[in-house]
Amino acid sequence: MPELLTMSSKETYRIKVLEEVISSKLTVREGSEILEISERQFYRIQWSYKIDGLKGLVHKSRGKPSNRGYSKELKEKVISIYRKDARE
Repeated sequence: MPELLTMSSKETYRIKVLEEVISSKLTVREGSEILEISERQFYRIQWSYKIDGLKGLVHKSRGKPSNRGYSKELKEKVISIYRKDARE
């Protein structure tokens, strides 16, 4: 069964530009200017695309909890305090 891959519009646009560079319709410099990234960053994205395919273009943190997020316990405690104060 094929894996479902959710991509942002920015990520899907990168595919089009990468394919044009791979097929030599654009240079790496032109591709990086279109995507508004450095040539070095473009090469990193291109390498990731060659190795992992479409999956290589998806942000690696997608689907994971934020590193800056609060724990579930803390959120529940704050909500309970808020609700207690709202009743009074």
